[in-house]
Amino acid sequence: MKFFIFALAAAVLPAIQASGNAVNFRSTCSTVNNQMGTLFGSLAQLKSVADRLGHAHISNKCDEARGHLGDARTAWGGISSNFGGFPWQARSSPHGSICQARMSDCGSCLDWIFAQPEISQYSDYQAPAHSCRRTYDSCQTGCRQVWNWPSPPRPRPSQYAGYRRQLADTEHRSCPNVQETSCPITSNATGYECIDTQTELTSCGGCESLNEGENCLAIEGADTVGCEKGQCRVFSALPGYVINETNGRPEPLPQPISF
Repeated sequence: MKFFIFALAAAVLPAIQASGNAVNFRSTCSTVNNQMGTLFGSLAQLKSVADRLGHAHISNKCDEARGHLGDARTAWGGISSNFGGFPWQARSSPHGSICQARMSDCGSCLDWIFAQPEISQYSDYQAPAHSCRRTYDSCQTGCRQVWNWPSPPRPRPSQYAGYRRQLADTEHRSCPNVQETSCPITSNATGYECIDTQTELTSCGGCESLNEGENCLAIEGADTVGCEKGQCRVFSALPGYVINETNGRPEPLPQPISF
């Protein structure tokens, strides 16, 4: 009877936890999406003030910030749609990489706007600028909840004879998620971690610690990257580099010929 109760709990509890995770994930995604919409509106108000006062430099930067925010919101929609069953994988997905990069770019635009002397000199800027700052911080707080979503714990061997099969699986270093691969933490370490090598930025396509995959973050000249279906993708290049259309990798810009 004791074994039956433990077996039943082992079968039911993960399903309950997964259901709760999915609900929390959807709620977080919906909240952030609404906050992004509010931020988009606040940027429109800020731009309207700049246009009315003839401050073209601030107006143009508002347009730039809204462009980055639009890209981030599109990527966030992909996260909301595709990662309800495994939220912890969102942070290393192409959608996650794009969203994080574009939100950072939007924040840089806002910092530039807030540093302009006109923002403090004209009272008309105060309300929309305050709304932009507050809503942007709220967006980033919500995003971080997803970026920091904990991975599920690895299964532990049971003391009960009925769990011998699970013990055998653990001895073979299996992962609870069939989409993940058990990789050594380092080439010389005895510890292992479960990684989805189809989306993990630092072990894309295989365990990087076993020289089987690629660390997308180590690609020379790459700015924003993603791991998609086990292949590193470069979405943008650092200054001084251009993405080669043939292989999709950054390469240095050709140096001008001096005479």
